[in-house]
Amino acid sequence: MGLLVDSQASRVPLTTPRSATLSLAHQATDNLQLQAGATWTDWSVFKYFDIVATKPGLIDDLSGLGENYIGHIVEKWHDTLSWAVGASYRIDERWLLRGGYAYDEAPVSDDHRTARVPDTDRQWLTAGARYDLNNDISFDLGVAYLLIDDSKLNEYDYDLNDQVSGVENAQGTYALDALGISLQMNYRM
Repeated sequence: MGLLVDSQASRVPLTTPRSATLSLAHQATDNLQLQAGATWTDWSVFKYFDIVATKPGLIDDLSGLGENYIGHIVEKWHDTLSWAVGASYRIDERWLLRGGYAYDEAPVSDDHRTARVPDTDRQWLTAGARYDLNNDISFDLGVAYLLIDDSKLNEYDYDLNDQVSGVENAQGTYALDALGISLQMNYRM
């Protein structure tokens, strides 16, 4: 029989990042439009993922962190810059083709990568098409292949002074890519 522990009220103080985006589009010919964009994200504001009890209780006592902390994960993310380029080509009145490439820098450093967020840099290859059935109805098909760099994990627990705490250690390598396919019908009212 397991230990039954009452729930404990808590809060998760979290600051979300600012971002700035610059996007450009250029109509190169009647049929070809070129697009580019870049986004800076202020991820360095995300230093810790903390769970803090709002009232003393058993759960924060069991964590051993003190000061009513239930959990303390050192993140120390860094600012990122992501960019993308693409093109749209109109074949005729009904068909529009799209393609693009994007590079998305991960905010997670090698020293603080966790199994919860094994993030690393990503590259996106995208293609799509739109078919206009008439003035009111169109269909979009999109395909995105996401190339994700392998990421190594060497995770430890930390105390509130950002010192390694205990002997627990998660190690491993994440290797994955992803494929996304979308189909959409649009109706203009």
